[in-house]
Amino acid sequence: MELAATVEAVKRLGNAFPGVKLTADNVQAYAIRLMPYDEASVNEAIERAITRLDRFPSIAALLGIVAEQLAGAPDVDNAWAEVLTSIRRYGRYGVPRKGGGYDAISWSHPAIEDVVRSMGWLSLCDSDNIAADRAHFLKLYETASKRHKRSVSEVAAPALAAGPTWQHAGAQDPESIGPLVLRQALPVRIER
Repeated sequence: MELAATVEAVKRLGNAFPGVKLTADNVQAYAIRLMPYDEASVNEAIERAITRLDRFPSIAALLGIVAEQLAGAPDVDNAWAEVLTSIRRYGRYGVPRKGGGYDAISWSHPAIEDVVRSMGWLSLCDSDNIAADRAHFLKLYETASKRHKRSVSEVAAPALAAGPTWQHAGAQDPESIGPLVLRQALPVRIER
């Protein structure tokens, strides 16, 4: 995400919470950690934070919202509904293939696939105890969706740990210009 867009998004977040006064250092801290993500994900996370949180989020909380979106795991009730719909629609064999045979079911998220695989598709289809299956699914799905969320957030972790290198565009020696301050309207290039 570009610096200017990141700064504006953080300012929008600060303006949504009464009493929050963001300094240039605060904005810079948030911007550095949000820049590895795409603009749509950051803006959606900020909208979620504004509409769902009672107080201004920490950087960790905001990154958690971004990672949750990127993981894209449906909530547990929708995931279970997807499994039940697939059981009714395809039964024990899977998706019929033209010319004969069956293909595996395509799930909306890998966490659902992991849980169905661990519980066993045939066992789910043949089960007479839907309540017990649902309870078991809920426990397994919570773990699987957290694992997928963690793996998505770890993709950006190296960039976040190292942090970007700030450099003034067109400068041969950035140190000769002085430190970059976000309040200045200088053209900036970020190198990773």
